[in-house]
Amino acid sequence: MLVTLLLGYQPLLSNSSIPHSLRCGQVVKRIGIYPSPKGRCEASLSVDPVGGFLTLSISSRAAKTRMYLVRDITGIAWISKHYLIYSVSPIYGQPGIFLLDCRSLETKTIVGPRNISKAYPNGSDYFELQSFSRDLSGTIYFYYAPDVDQVDFVQFRTNAFLYQVNLDGTEFSKTRQKEERPEKKERKIP
Repeated sequence: MLVTLLLGYQPLLSNSSIPHSLRCGQVVKRIGIYPSPKGRCEASLSVDPVGGFLTLSISSRAAKTRMYLVRDITGIAWISKHYLIYSVSPIYGQPGIFLLDCRSLETKTIVGPRNISKAYPNGSDYFELQSFSRDLSGTIYFYYAPDVDQVDFVQFRTNAFLYQVNLDGTEFSKTRQKEERPEKKERKIP
């Protein structure tokens, strides 16, 4: 219960080695194996035994490798057959929202930290993936706070903390209510 309240996911103690089927764009925040839509890659979320945070590793059939990728994951989503977006907390990880190409295993930063402190030299910003727009806008929605130490996780996952950014990293902004939203330009999704 405490883990769910603080981090927004509930670890599963059941068999996590069974691949889970995800819809393209569906965000997950719990342990398990999540194959890409075409099955060429697998994203695996596991709980670090020392820190208790989620760790992401990727395996690629094409590269025939299993790569430890990142610590302190707050959400992942396959957005196409080759691309995975994921968000990272600053507590044990390098905060931000990232795009991974499972063919090359290269990562691109979509949104990085904006606030550096002594306690968080890599950034104090807290990012948590919420959803991905499957329309042609390619908009990423996420919960955001500039300082993880100031977050009240009881009230955090509300519209007051909901932000958006385009897949190319442009137009980082607080999410507007539907009646306020301007029409989106079409963008090609990878």
